[in-house]
Amino acid sequence: MLLAIAAAKMLAVSCTLHSGFRGGFIFPLFYIGAAVGLAVALAVPQIHPTIGMICMMAAVNVAITKTPISITVIISVLSDTAMVSVIASFVSFLLTTQVSLIHTQRSRSSEEDSPNVSTSVSEAFS
Repeated sequence: MLLAIAAAKMLAVSCTLHSGFRGGFIFPLFYIGAAVGLAVALAVPQIHPTIGMICMMAAVNVAITKTPISITVIISVLSDTAMVSVIASFVSFLLTTQVSLIHTQRSRSSEEDSPNVSTSVSEAFS
């Protein structure tokens, strides 16, 4: 049931974002991660539910947004845990560096994609 809820939330978020409604996807991704993390914790009894939820919340957000530091800070403040979300965030970031799910996101690895600031500033003032 939790996996069905997570899938329904993914569908709802994609429909609202692609249809032009305002709003973000950070907290819906937290919800999806928490639902999947709880499902994993229920399937594997050795994983504590809170740890499973926090790790999946961090991993899902970082996989989509590619922002491991800010997601770690947000989850650390919300859950009062530190190292668990750090580890999950960076593992997710390393595993998904080549996967881009947000097509408008700029690549961090190549300098060709980033604009030349000195050229654009000099053109703006001339």
